[in-house]
Formats: sequence, C-alpha cells, structure tokens
Amino acid sequence: MHAYRLKSTSLCLGVLASAIAVNQVAPAQEIGTQFQPGLYEIEVELKLPNLEGASAKRQLKHCLVSKQTSQDFGLKVLSLNNPLSKCSHSKITNQSKQLRFHIKCPGVNGAKGFATFNLQTSSFSGHIKMQMGGKNMTMSEWQNGRRIGECDLQFRSKQ
Repeated sequence: MHAYRLKSTSLCLGVLASAIAVNQVAPAQEIGTQFQPGLYEIEVELKLPNLEGASAKRQLKHCLVSKQTSQDFGLKVLSLNNPLSKCSHSKITNQSKQLRFHIKCPGVNGAKGFATFNLQTSSFSGHIKMQMGGKNMTMSEWQNGRRIGECDLQFRSKQ
C-alpha cells in the first residue's frame, strides 16, 4: 500500500513539473502591461439610489497615464462638484484586468469611496461607490471610456 502512494505522488509531481516546463501553467496576468495610456472619451453617469431618475450624465475627454506614472492610471471621480475627485487613493490593486482602489478624503467625517474598473487594451468600464462624509448619503459613479488618441501637452495642462 505504501508503494502505491509513493508511485501516485511521484506521478503527480512529474505531471506538474512537465506542465510547468512546457508553460501550460499561465502566470498571473498584470493589466499594466496591456492598458494603453492616452486620450480617452469617457461617459460618466452619477446615480443616486432610491431616487427615480436622479442621475447626472456627462461626456468628457481625459488623459490616462501609464502604470509607471500612476498606479491608478489617472482614473478618478469625474462627476462635477464632487469632493472625492481631489481625494487620495490607497490600497490600489490590479489583477486579471481589474483595477480596484479606495478613496479617502481628509478629516474625521471625510467622504470615502471604493472603485472597481475593468480594463481592456484601449477601453474601460467601471464604477465608484461613494459615501459623503458625515452624512448618510451614498451615490455611484459609472464610467465607460475608449481611447481616441494621444494626449498632447496642452490638453494635459488643462486637467
């Protein structure tokens, strides 16, 4: 009986070693190597829960950057007059073409949020769940973007 277990274990280890040797075990893919920086046209919709028809939509152009420049690629809250648009990002993770990060504004009752974006080579979609500080007010911002070209220095200085 012990000889059978030994042969079975050896066989499993041999199969695993063979799979690794011929690269059949894929390494975890990191999105930073595929997402293209540049000028993106982005549709933004801010939704308030429990209020029928309470949403604000806008379309804008925004420069997104490489992972080497910024871990979050320059993605942020884009709705108008939103305090979270200038707050810091933390706990940034990017795995399997998905980018996630936390947003926290300063102060005891600072606003906070959590973002999830699905990234493709030249497009993205995602949402940011937000809670306004010191209030029981929540909202979500939905974004869909597609790359339309390169960013020039003049456009970057306006952001």
